[in-house]
Amino acid sequence: MLNKNNKGLIIVLDGLGDRPIAEFNGLTPLEKAQTPFFDQLASQGMSAMVSPLTPGIPVGTHIGMAVLMGLAPKDIAHLARGPVEAAGIDISAQQGDVILRCNFAHIEADQNRFKVLDRRAGRINQHTNTLAEALNSIKLPHGIKAHFQAATQHRAVLHLQGKNLSADISDTDCSRMIPADVQPCRPLTEDDAAIQTAEAINDFSHQAHQILLQHPVNKQRIKQGKVPANGILCRSPGQVNSVHNLLNYYKVKTAVISAEATVIGLGKLFGFTTINQPEFTALADTDLNAKVEQALQALQTHDLVYLHIKGTDICSHDHQPLHKSQFIEKIDHALSKIDISDKIIAVTADHSTDTTTGLHSGDPVPSICSSPYGRRDKVTCYSEQNCMDGGLGRLSSNAFLLTILDQMGMLHNFKKEDAPYIAPLHI
Repeated sequence: MLNKNNKGLIIVLDGLGDRPIAEFNGLTPLEKAQTPFFDQLASQGMSAMVSPLTPGIPVGTHIGMAVLMGLAPKDIAHLARGPVEAAGIDISAQQGDVILRCNFAHIEADQNRFKVLDRRAGRINQHTNTLAEALNSIKLPHGIKAHFQAATQHRAVLHLQGKNLSADISDTDCSRMIPADVQPCRPLTEDDAAIQTAEAINDFSHQAHQILLQHPVNKQRIKQGKVPANGILCRSPGQVNSVHNLLNYYKVKTAVISAEATVIGLGKLFGFTTINQPEFTALADTDLNAKVEQALQALQTHDLVYLHIKGTDICSHDHQPLHKSQFIEKIDHALSKIDISDKIIAVTADHSTDTTTGLHSGDPVPSICSSPYGRRDKVTCYSEQNCMDGGLGRLSSNAFLLTILDQMGMLHNFKKEDAPYIAPLHI
């Protein structure tokens, strides 16, 4: 019986959607995988192809997850990755601060420029806190203070404090086609604050390279045959902004389970319960069973739970289609303990990631909404090809979330004040 107490579980497989793989005879990693649990969900619900924003536009995790987690469409343009990542590692920012998401990278000097050899420094995941601490001695002009803090794996956050700062600056991150030049940070306006902030970023980047080049951690990495993390790439600058969320608007008590700082940061910005544990690694070696157990526990005290799994995206970025397919099978097996008879369960992704190129793509993501109380279509197998024939058709992430909430009995008849939160994006 449908009532307002129906629990909802949204399983988000980061970067799940993919394109045909030649070695799989044209199948995607999901299409190649054996997924009896996901297939059961598909056969007992309705399927769709979901675009985070609009067809053909690739998005980052922070945008794809934010919309799926209820960010009001009118606030999308104001959401920058820097402040989200900062919230995920408990950096407290004030109005006027500028925050950037950063990568530890492997770079080398090439005449009067720096060349990026590895944007992720071999996906460094050890001793990054030590490297970050060494950069907090950097002094910048104009009274600007820089705080640098490691996040997940190769990721980090640069937090600038001072007067006259602006987020209207360019990234220093290069093209994903490596090798490529480190880009100088440029002001995007003629405003003095943007000019000053860009100069501070360039100053920080040069000093950071000199410090990291001689750091004992990197000397040890070189001895071990590993890529040194001797440079910093900065991107997605932003400042603190208030955001509106439709889950809060509808008073949906929400929990987020993830090991990814970006996703945890979104949860904290939205005021959701966030759950992370040491055994959650944001890689394919994460403890899936522990994540599922945490999700089931969280459902006891929350209306809606997001279970986010990052490893699928990592496999795509690392050009590992077989590992991605095998990891999907592991996820399916870990989820099979869930009782699907008494809850609404959705399976989706924040975006698609093309394993051949290692890049996010604008392809829609295959999605399922399975409800004991809802309609069923003819889809019986979870895959890109099958979901194209799903009864829900083509949706935005905003509309897909609303579909789930409707099955949970959380929505009321439309009122004009609802419009800023639920207006579907144009697709």
